[in-house]
Amino acid sequence: MKGYYHSKETFGTVDGDGIRYVLFLTGGGLGCAFCHNPDTWAWSDRTIESERVLHEVNEYRGFYENSGGGITVSGGEPLLQSSFVAEVFRICQEDGISTTLDTGGYCTKQALQEVLPYTDKILFSLKAATPEMHQRLTAVDSNQQILTNLRLACREKPVTLRYVLLPGMTDTAEETAALIALVHALDAED
Repeated sequence: MKGYYHSKETFGTVDGDGIRYVLFLTGGGLGCAFCHNPDTWAWSDRTIESERVLHEVNEYRGFYENSGGGITVSGGEPLLQSSFVAEVFRICQEDGISTTLDTGGYCTKQALQEVLPYTDKILFSLKAATPEMHQRLTAVDSNQQILTNLRLACREKPVTLRYVLLPGMTDTAEETAALIALVHALDAED
């Protein structure tokens, strides 16, 4: 199976536990005002096969295993290519490699459910805690699907919630209170 990718990193240290092979897929739909890699939004014509990803991970496997690392698939939004991510994660897990999904959660529930069985951990980037701030910071009107996917992810896998603090925007009393309430509600659903 082939996926469309932007770039690869063989010594990632900020996209999950340990040292990681990080595959940045193309395609994104949120249009976040503060995105650190907007160059991944546009679909590229560069493809990579799932078996090639496994081969490349195995080239550096000693570093990943000795540090408690593995593979992270990021983007853009990797769940726009959920079948490819599921296949990569499936063959990596069969080979004993730890898998981490780095997502903003802007996808269908079905896309997330397709990848979850083969995912060890999730890095979930929440853009805003309130619908109003979400609309202000992204090109998408509602964050309801994202919050639904966040709840689903938290019920199924270990999740690290990422939240960018933007002075005067996402760190206000209202946004902070909404974020705290959201996190407490996630804890209560366990």
